[in-house]
Amino acid sequence: MTGVRWTERFAGRLGFEAATDYNDALLENVGQDAKLEMRVSFDDVEHWIRDASHPGRVEGGQLTCGGLSGGTATIEGGEFVILVPAGGDLSDSLHLRMRYELVLRHDSTGEPLTLHGFKLIENNPGFDCWTDTTTLFTTVYRQPGSNGGGRQRLAIGVLHIDPLSFARQMVGFKGTSGSFFDRSAAALRYQAWFGRRLLRAYAGQPVTQSRPSFPVDRPEPDWEVPAAELSWHRVSGTDRLERKVVPFEVEDLDFPLNVQRLRLVGGGEPDGEPVLLIPGSGVRANMFYGQPGGGSLAQFLLERGYDVWVENWRASIDLPPNSYTLDDAARFDHPAAIDVVLEQTGRPDGQLRTVVHCQGSVGFLMAYVAGYLDGKVSHVISSAVSLFPEVRWATWLKQRVARPIVDLAMPWMDAQWGLRSDTPIGSLFGVVAKYTERPCGNPPCQVANFMYGSGWDTLLLHKDAEGRDWLDPDVHEWSARELGATPMSFIDQICESSRYGHIVPAQPRDPAWPANYLARPKQLSPPDQRPRFTFIAGDQNRMWRWQGQEKAARFIREFHECPACFVGLPGFGHLDTIWGREAPAKVFPVIADGLAWDGGEPAPHQQAAGRGEDRALSEAWPARNGRLTSAARSASGAGR
Repeated sequence: MTGVRWTERFAGRLGFEAATDYNDALLENVGQDAKLEMRVSFDDVEHWIRDASHPGRVEGGQLTCGGLSGGTATIEGGEFVILVPAGGDLSDSLHLRMRYELVLRHDSTGEPLTLHGFKLIENNPGFDCWTDTTTLFTTVYRQPGSNGGGRQRLAIGVLHIDPLSFARQMVGFKGTSGSFFDRSAAALRYQAWFGRRLLRAYAGQPVTQSRPSFPVDRPEPDWEVPAAELSWHRVSGTDRLERKVVPFEVEDLDFPLNVQRLRLVGGGEPDGEPVLLIPGSGVRANMFYGQPGGGSLAQFLLERGYDVWVENWRASIDLPPNSYTLDDAARFDHPAAIDVVLEQTGRPDGQLRTVVHCQGSVGFLMAYVAGYLDGKVSHVISSAVSLFPEVRWATWLKQRVARPIVDLAMPWMDAQWGLRSDTPIGSLFGVVAKYTERPCGNPPCQVANFMYGSGWDTLLLHKDAEGRDWLDPDVHEWSARELGATPMSFIDQICESSRYGHIVPAQPRDPAWPANYLARPKQLSPPDQRPRFTFIAGDQNRMWRWQGQEKAARFIREFHECPACFVGLPGFGHLDTIWGREAPAKVFPVIADGLAWDGGEPAPHQQAAGRGEDRALSEAWPARNGRLTSAARSASGAGR
């Protein structure tokens, strides 16, 4: 019986009270530097090769981090397993984990701790084998009873083995017993088995059902919603809202989508008019209710008596990354979500109200003009962009030049690359974005701005015209978790639509999709079944020019003969219409006007004017440059 022994050395960051997930710990003002060294071994290599679930032994080591009492904790023991199926399915050799369960003790206080860590071994697009096998997603817990209760999370973060530490690990890798030949043979047997398993995992097409940006150790089967979330439960981070999740399936996906119903704590079962909120791409349902401070759109509507629902369509970062198009969402996701809400609220033959933002708005309007929503919608509030995506000239040029290059390199772009990427290309993309965008201390915000347009503040404004914070700092920090991956299949469609000046089907076109979303409808619904449309957009939106929304209102009014108006939002950009400090006072009332509009006068734009609000729009955008341009201008000025 011959074993093997080696030492693993990690360095990275751990976040304590302020961190909500692994990536949060990598933010400058959240995480603290940490090091982990552990001595590990397998006592019997042959036994382990026959049964990979056979655990290895952690013999000792130390965790060092300034956030710990006294700064250090000693590893007293533990176990680990290598390359085991993520969900316990013995037939799955492509979704694998390495898991570590360590027992530690605070050196200064003697408090017992538990460290759970895992490595995500899955072949995602790009070269990610090195990153996967050297990245440990780490959670440190207080043990049950050590703080007067059950196990509580103390810290969470990401640790890495760098190339030098890996070289030291390999040099120190050795057999533990027997002759020199036995020890060498055991080490080679281990390395050969390990290499074959990695080759099997990474030599082939990328896997599905993976989520590298926000990894989980033990995914629910087929991405099922946890049972506890199917009934009413408190929304994390707030004491004002509760939610329950209702999953539903669509025919072209192998994982479920969901709608989330919200209510005020202590408010009882909702019985008001249902309103469905639909977010854009690369975000999730949480964007409408999760921000700290209580100024969310969902809470605003709940306080006015509406029954509020939020849709997680296929673009949600809570779901596995997938190569979707807006045609897919229009045909399958939004009609199915509406049917679920109407059924759940006991009005299967009725209508509901909707607030749709960005690409949720585009896909929803595509579904409407294609006839998929006839008779099911009474009011539509379309935010930022819909059928006529108009962009700035610099953005149009960037789409023409950069997109074909990006298409060759990667199947999606991800705002989380600003914090952590599993591929070299993603890391390079994150570095370029951070050095060309506003240095705001939030890397996902910087990368998202770089992804979606040109110039600073494409995604959201940081400062108002007087230089004051346009976002609450807590909301800005919270947004780091709310921005994720967007596939190139979708971006290609949007870029081509921007080239035409109106939405076009993705290519190659599925015969089931409409050939032209702007065709005059062959048959109109009865007047009493036609929805009322309110299109809104900020004049400082650097992603989508507000003129596209104004054009969409005219199109719906003239071609579909529906009541439709446009309301401009002076001083607002893109996502700050939902997240900004002034949104509850200046944007949410406009949305409420649109949801209550009967189609006559006064229309929402007239109601806004009647409140004495200045609705004059402008394109006088202040010049805002990235780090490189600002540095060049400063150097030029210093030389004069």
